[in-house]
Amino acid sequence: MCGIIGFNWEDKHLLKKCMIKINHRGPNQNGTYIDKNISLGHLRLSILDLSINGKQPMIFEDFVISYNGEIYNFKEIKKKLEKKYRFQSQTDTEVILYAYYEWGDECFEKFNGMFSIALWNRKNKELILTRDRSGIKPLYYYHKKDKFIFSSEIKGFINLIPKKINHEALNRYFSLRYSPGEQTVITDVKKILPGQILKYKKNKIEFSTQPHNNKKEYKFFKNAFKELDSELKKTMKRQMISDVPVGAFLSGGLDSSLMVSLMNKSKDKPIKTFSVNFDDEDYGEGKYSRIMAESIGTEHKELTVNKSASDIIKKVCWHLDEPLGDAACIPTYMMSEETSKYVKVVLSGDGSDELFGGYPKYKKLKIKNTMNPVFKFAGNIIPNSNTKNRFIKKIIRTAKSPNKPHTDYWIYHEIYTLNERKNILKGQIYEKPYNFYKHTIGKSKYIDKIMAIDYSEWLPNDLMLKTDKMTMAHSLESRVPYLDNNIINIARRIPFKWKYRGNKEKYILKKIARNKIPEEIIKRKKQGFNIPLKSWLNNGLYDIFEQSLRENNIKIISKYEARKILERTKKKNPQDQHFWTLFMFQQWYDQFMEQQ
Repeated sequence: MCGIIGFNWEDKHLLKKCMIKINHRGPNQNGTYIDKNISLGHLRLSILDLSINGKQPMIFEDFVISYNGEIYNFKEIKKKLEKKYRFQSQTDTEVILYAYYEWGDECFEKFNGMFSIALWNRKNKELILTRDRSGIKPLYYYHKKDKFIFSSEIKGFINLIPKKINHEALNRYFSLRYSPGEQTVITDVKKILPGQILKYKKNKIEFSTQPHNNKKEYKFFKNAFKELDSELKKTMKRQMISDVPVGAFLSGGLDSSLMVSLMNKSKDKPIKTFSVNFDDEDYGEGKYSRIMAESIGTEHKELTVNKSASDIIKKVCWHLDEPLGDAACIPTYMMSEETSKYVKVVLSGDGSDELFGGYPKYKKLKIKNTMNPVFKFAGNIIPNSNTKNRFIKKIIRTAKSPNKPHTDYWIYHEIYTLNERKNILKGQIYEKPYNFYKHTIGKSKYIDKIMAIDYSEWLPNDLMLKTDKMTMAHSLESRVPYLDNNIINIARRIPFKWKYRGNKEKYILKKIARNKIPEEIIKRKKQGFNIPLKSWLNNGLYDIFEQSLRENNIKIISKYEARKILERTKKKNPQDQHFWTLFMFQQWYDQFMEQQ
């Protein structure tokens, strides 16, 4: 994994200063390419071909590349290119460079991997930026007047631009606890969307999109089962390619357990697996990860975290780059810090839920859609309730909704409602901030559209953001084999009825896991990252929040409403998402918008 950064003018000294801010992404090597139209920087975390031959930016003919990621099928592509090109390294970077020279934009369709790529065409004075189709690797840019800047992380260029809050994006953040779509909460700072290709030339931007596989659904379960089972085995082996030590996060859930089982079978010696525990024995992943590790014989390490969240919260928010109201960022940061002491590459089970129906909400929303006439009738006769129960309120609102996937999805996930946003954001309101969903609606069936929104928005803008930023904070490369292109193509063809059958989520995946992992793990109920939030809050986080309320100058937030939320969280619910959404924004604002 690496860090990439650049801007459309010549200034080597400034580029070096910017690169220092993201040095954690690539501490092994760094390089620059400068001409009067571009300053291009690269920070390398050496994973393949550790020699100087892999140094970037890399140049061939008219093209210069700075690249972050892994192309897992680069050897197959290299074989096709070797007939015409003479390779100087064993890196996938060189393969990308020659592939673009040979095929242009079409080469991105051929890459199976995770990546953010910057290519500079010296002859045409054109910059090409793109990102993998699942949004595993981040890439931000800023374009205003004649200034264009891009980077793997916003902190790389935050001090080069005006720091103003984007209130439309802020509304989306307070609604969903993350920033969906292309916008960020900083005005004019945007994200390259997953699978998007941006071309910048003569101060103009053009967009295009890498195509997805759109083959028809499977007609027979046995065909889907056979292909998925076979491809999972190939994928786990393919994604373990590395010239540095590789391990895996093992939570003891279905996804990571199946992943580790297949990884272990493809190696001659036991793989290294890692789980996290806390001083409080009621939290952590110990029991089930231990069962799994012992059943297949991994070299397992249970990492006990004994520090308080208050010790690292500022570091977590700094590395996140964007406000993210997901408390699981804290243990992910801690676990990555410990894991990086033993390996430089770690595989994670993320992505399976979004592809194979791993969330109970899919069943609930499908029932709502199927019984919509009943819901609509009930919604018309049920008066607006004054109940304080948020779940009941959501049911009533969903019943009254027009049965569209983007509105139902929004209602289901909404943290701060319109009235609550009016209070906390002092009236700076966008009433329909979900209009960005339109680009995700490409399927015909209601439930497929719901899952498409999760894949296009929730996955890259929360889960992948969290995983990338928290691992790279410690120069640890995280890979996500369930988001391998071949697995995605198969998953898209599997009908929902084989993903969620009866009360069994991930039905087809559980069938594949039989005889590979212990039955008690297959039957285990889905649960999130169980962490000692109450203890952390009482041991410093509440104090940090209150101190920030007293000292900071966040004029866009109502301190009166913020204190109400704080008191409610103390008394009733330490996992209150209102609090975490507000708290993480507050900590981010202090560092990114107030400090230099």
